[in-house]
Amino acid sequence: EGLLLAARLEDNWRPIYESVDLVQVARECIEGLKVRFPMAQFEIDAPSELIEIQADRVAITSVILNLLENAAKYTNPPAYIRFFIEKLPSQKVRFRIIDNGKGIPDAEKNAVFEKFYRIGNEETRQSTGTGLGLYIVRHVVRAHQGSISISDNKPAGTIFTIEL
Repeated sequence: EGLLLAARLEDNWRPIYESVDLVQVARECIEGLKVRFPMAQFEIDAPSELIEIQADRVAITSVILNLLENAAKYTNPPAYIRFFIEKLPSQKVRFRIIDNGKGIPDAEKNAVFEKFYRIGNEETRQSTGTGLGLYIVRHVVRAHQGSISISDNKPAGTIFTIEL
C-alpha cells in the first residue's frame, strides 16, 4: 500500500481538497492504533473550537496515522504520545506529534524523509517497516503547501511539527 501511494505521489499527484476536521481525523487514527498498541497512551490536546482546513482527507489521514504509528512503534512501553493542535494567527494550522521515544539523532533528521530510509541497521532494528512512511508524509505536506520539521522532546523523544 505504501509503495502504491509513493508511486502516485511521484506521478504528479495533486490533493483533492475538502473540509477536514483534523481533531476528528486524529481521534479516528488513535482509535485504530489503540488496538495495535494497547500499552501506548494517546492524548489529544486541542482547543474547544472546531479546527477545519481545506485538504485531501485521505492524504492528511495518512500523514497523521503515519506519525502517530511511528511514535507508538519506536517508543518503548509505556509510550506516551500527544497530538497537539492550534490555529495560528495567519489562518494556518500547526499540529505536533510528540512522543517519549528514543528520538532521532541530529545527523539523521533530514535523512528520515528519504525513500526507503530507516534508522539504524538490519541487526539493530526491532520493528518492521518499508522506510516509506515519512517519505509519504513529507510529499503530502509539501503538496498542501505546508512544512514539516523534527525537533527533540527533552528529556527523550521526538516532536514532528506540521504547518498547513
